[in-house]
Amino acid sequence: MRRLLASLAGCLGIGTAFLAPFSAHALSFTDTLEIVDLAGNVLTDLDGHPAIGTFEELVGPPGSNHVIFDIEVPDDVPFSTAGQVLMIEQDPNPITHEAPVSDIVSGQLLSSSPTNEALLIVQLIGFLPPQRQTAACQTVGIDQCVREDGTFQDVTQALFGRSDLSFRVLAQSDPNPNPVPEPATLSLFGVGVATLAGRGRRAGASAR
Repeated sequence: MRRLLASLAGCLGIGTAFLAPFSAHALSFTDTLEIVDLAGNVLTDLDGHPAIGTFEELVGPPGSNHVIFDIEVPDDVPFSTAGQVLMIEQDPNPITHEAPVSDIVSGQLLSSSPTNEALLIVQLIGFLPPQRQTAACQTVGIDQCVREDGTFQDVTQALFGRSDLSFRVLAQSDPNPNPVPEPATLSLFGVGVATLAGRGRRAGASAR
């Protein structure tokens, strides 16, 4: 179902994330992803669970600092779309516009049809300081940056470029009070969207 997903991932420049060695002495912080309706009510995913999840950023294998939801939404979505937001703990460099990325929020909104509701897939990935890479913050489109402030921050518009959707994607991350600048390591952060591609196909098949 929805083969556009594979080609969309390619167009976004999907790459594999570079994971630096783990540090046993890294501080831990909590990150939360929440999907709500316009009244603030938490939505339910395809498995019938509330679409709110929290993880603690702890040393562990890649993917352990991660939460993801698949949700059917009643929105009119003629074309599938995808987006990615970079969460940062310090202001970008004023010249290069780069900053170390502490979390990634990525999402895909798969097209609706007369027989199928649109399918929303959103995930939050956290990176411990040893794993963080520096990326350039964009002003529009993929890889816009959001400075973490410890509250639930609405990243829906940055993800999908629409303000008329029936849901809101909220991300909350505990900001490090003393962020340490990381070495400038340019990388592809399409990894967030890439991991959604296979999941989108599986979720779409099960929803039929």
